[in-house]
Amino acid sequence: MLAGQKKINLVISFFFIFLVSYSQSLALQKSESVKATTSVEIHSGIPPVPAATIRPAPTELEPFSVPLKITQNSCSQDCVSQANSCNSPCFSQAPSPGRKRCHQSCKSRFDRCQSGCQNQSNIDSKKYKNSIPVIDVHVHINDLITQSLEKKRGLDFSKAADRAIKLMDKYKVQTSIIMVPPARAPSVMLGRINVQSLLEQANRYPERFMVLGGGGSLNPMIQRTPPDQVTEDIKRIFERKAESLIQEGVVGFGEMAALHFSFHKNHPSENTLPDHPLFLLLADIAARHNVPIDLHNEVVSRSIKVPILLRKRNKKNPSRVSENITGLERLLAHNRGAKIILSHSSDATGHRTAKTIRRLMERHSNLMMSLNVLPEFPFQKNLPLKTSGGIKKDWVQLIRDYPDRFLIGSDQFYNNPCPKCRSVDFVGPSMRWLQLLPPDIATKIAIENPRRIFKRKPKRIAVMEPTGKYLSEKDIIKKLVGKTLKLQWMNGDDLELTYEQGGSLSILNSRLHGRTIHKRWWVSKNEALCITLGPHDMEHCAKVKYGNSPKILTFESSNGQHLYDGTLLN
Repeated sequence: MLAGQKKINLVISFFFIFLVSYSQSLALQKSESVKATTSVEIHSGIPPVPAATIRPAPTELEPFSVPLKITQNSCSQDCVSQANSCNSPCFSQAPSPGRKRCHQSCKSRFDRCQSGCQNQSNIDSKKYKNSIPVIDVHVHINDLITQSLEKKRGLDFSKAADRAIKLMDKYKVQTSIIMVPPARAPSVMLGRINVQSLLEQANRYPERFMVLGGGGSLNPMIQRTPPDQVTEDIKRIFERKAESLIQEGVVGFGEMAALHFSFHKNHPSENTLPDHPLFLLLADIAARHNVPIDLHNEVVSRSIKVPILLRKRNKKNPSRVSENITGLERLLAHNRGAKIILSHSSDATGHRTAKTIRRLMERHSNLMMSLNVLPEFPFQKNLPLKTSGGIKKDWVQLIRDYPDRFLIGSDQFYNNPCPKCRSVDFVGPSMRWLQLLPPDIATKIAIENPRRIFKRKPKRIAVMEPTGKYLSEKDIIKKLVGKTLKLQWMNGDDLELTYEQGGSLSILNSRLHGRTIHKRWWVSKNEALCITLGPHDMEHCAKVKYGNSPKILTFESSNGQHLYDGTLLN
C-alpha cells in the first residue's frame, strides 16, 4: 500500500515538474521571439504635404517581406493556468484510482489546449509582390502612443497621416478608410480623437483617405444607454448626431462595438446587445444614405466564461458573456438595406468559425466581413491562416462561395512619431490574403468590393482661417455675438448657446434641463471666453481656436488641454 502511494506521489511530482519546466521554456521562447521579431521602420522626418497636393499610390513595387510570426506564448501560459486550476481539486479525491483519473483528465485537457495554440504560431515571413491596388477598410489615425483612450498628446494628426501614406505606398494601398476607435466616453471629452480631425486629414490627402464617423459620438451613446431605457428623445438626439456626421462627409459609421474585449488597462471593455434599439435605428439611417456600418462584435454562440487571460489583462472584462448571434441576426434582418461589416478575422472567443460565418452569410445578404492578420496578437482562437502559411480549407471555400462579401481591413494604428515606441505592422501581414487567394477573388476583395460598398465621396472642407489660430477678443466678439453655438459640454450634455450683446448668455437647449438658462459671458485677457456656471456662479474660461472648417471652433484650457468643440449654426 505504501509503495503504491509513493508511486502516485512520484508521478504527481514529475507532472508538476513538467509543467514548471514547460512554462519556463515558453518564457525563454517569448524572450527570444521578441528579440527576433522585426517590424517595419517608419521614419518621422516627412515634410508636410500641402492641402491641395494629391499623392497617388505608386504603380510599381519591389517585393517586400511580410512579418507573420504569430505568438503562441500567451495562449500556452493560459493552458498552464487552466491545467493548474484543473489539478487542484484532484488532491481532494481518493489517492487511487480517482485521483489518477483526475490528473490524467487534466493532462488531456492541457494537451488539447496546447494543440490549439500550435495553430497560432510560426507563420514564416515570405517575400512577394502585390500587383493589386488595395482599399484598406479599417484603419485608425491618431496622435496616441498606444490605443489608449486616456493619454492625450495634442490634436495634430498630420504627422500620423504622413506616416500612414508612407506605409500605404509600400504595400500599394490606394485608399484607407479611417475611423475613431469605439469609445465609451464622447471623444469631445477625451480631448482628441474626433471625426473632424480625421476629416481634416482626408482633406489633405483627398484621394488617399475616407472617413467613418460615430465611434467617438454614437458608440458612447449606445454603450451608456441601457436598451430598455432608450426614449424617443434619446432617439432624436442620436439620429441628429448621425445625420450631422453624414453632412460633414463621412462615408459610413464606425468603429461601432457590441462586444469588445479590453486587452490592456486603457483599452475599453464594452458589452451591449447587437440589436440594441440605437443599433437598429443606426441601421435605418445607414440604409437611408446607402452607407455601411463597421461593427466590432466578438461572436459568442453560447454563454461562456471569458478566458482567464483576458480577465488578467483587464478586470473590467466581464467574467461571462452571453450568446449574441441571435441579436446580430436581428440587426441584420431589421433593415436589409444596411450593409454590416463584421470587422476583424481574429477571434477571442473561439466561436467565429468558418461554419458560423457561412450560416450567417447564407441567411443575411447584407453581412460583410473584413479580413486581417495581427502579428503577436495572443487572442486568436480561429486563425484562418495555417502554420504552413496557407489558408485553411474551410475558409478558402467560404471566400470562394461568397467573394462579394469580404474586404481587407488591417486594423492598423498610425500614430504621431514617438522615438521610444515600437512600430507594429498589421498592413503587410493582412495583405497576405491577396497572395494566397486566386487572382480574380483577390481583386474583388482588394478593390472591387470596397468600391461598391463605399460609394460616397468625402466632403471637402474649406478652411476659412488657419487651423489652430487663437481668436483675439475682437475675433471672439465678431465670431460669436448674435450667433448660436452648438457643442457637447464636458459632462456629455448637448447644448446650444446664443451669445447676445451686452454680456448675457442664453442656453437655449439642454438635454438634461430642457429649459432656458441665462448666464453672463465676457472675454478675459484678450484671449479667453469666460462664462459663469454652477449654483455659485463659478467662472469657466477657455481659449478659442479656429477649427478645421469655417463653422468649427475649438476650446482649450489655459494650459492647452482640449475641452470641447463647437459648431456655429448661423
